[in-house]
Amino acid sequence: MAIPCHCEQPSASYNVAFSGDVVYTTVAADSQWIRDVSFLYGIRLKSDVRKLERDHRIGYGAKTVDLGKLAAEVYKMKELKNAGLKNMARFVLGKEMEKPKSVTRSRWDNRRLTADQVHYACIDAYVSFEIGRVSSAALVK
Repeated sequence: MAIPCHCEQPSASYNVAFSGDVVYTTVAADSQWIRDVSFLYGIRLKSDVRKLERDHRIGYGAKTVDLGKLAAEVYKMKELKNAGLKNMARFVLGKEMEKPKSVTRSRWDNRRLTADQVHYACIDAYVSFEIGRVSSAALVK
């Protein structure tokens, strides 16, 4: 299974996955399927994967794809390697992405996320998924 991966600080590792037009949101530590994940992708993943391994014993041995490195290779633009998700969305997808600091810097370790946090997490995961899908398809061409 492949999932987008990103952890806000402080983190309780909520994850969002997609199957067709269905969005699944889970708390990573309580879900067996997330423990068995073998493929993670996102932007600058190493620290997120370390957090998942350390805090929730999730992701050990998972293959990772850094979307910045993938896009830099596909589009032959070195500057994409260090781009954030917002800039990647603009370049790869031609879409503007809102990342309000009031949400990104909010308490992600609360037992219940706010509606704004869930909305942000869904958009973050979907945009990561789309960047990976579009970039991978362009790589194959």
